[in-house]
Amino acid sequence: MLSETGRGTKPSTGRRLNGFRRVIVAVALLAVSGLWLAIQVQTDCEAAARQAFFGYADALNEGKATLAAQAFAGGGNFSWYSENPSRVGDVARDRDSLGDYLGDRVAQDARLRVLFFDFNAEAPANDLGHFGFYAFNESWNLISGKGAVSCEAGTLRVLSVGGA
Repeated sequence: MLSETGRGTKPSTGRRLNGFRRVIVAVALLAVSGLWLAIQVQTDCEAAARQAFFGYADALNEGKATLAAQAFAGGGNFSWYSENPSRVGDVARDRDSLGDYLGDRVAQDARLRVLFFDFNAEAPANDLGHFGFYAFNESWNLISGKGAVSCEAGTLRVLSVGGA
């Protein structure tokens, strides 16, 4: 910038502040948009977790064991379904016996009245969303549990009911 005398001058303090403010606003907008994207990803996985878990609980409460079993991943994507004390250890990892087990539980009037559901973590590298819950069972005992869902497939990979 040249002054009337032809000598160079520094930009005014006001102009430097305006430029600095623009940079700060741009950085803030990038941070907020990145945060929005992270929240959106988490929200999508949380929605998948809620849909899978509550789909399972609703089917169980309606006496539909086959539908409850369909909430779970198949093949190598299934890790375990445990229910303390009746389905623990190696049998909890057996996906093939899950449908029969849930059929037996439905015959026993199994219920899962969910009081609290907490989606608490997402691991994007392995497509897992983790959650915990509190519920009343058919005997009106307060139980806790936890699980993991495939965010992309929307199926339960892990569910531990009672004593998680």
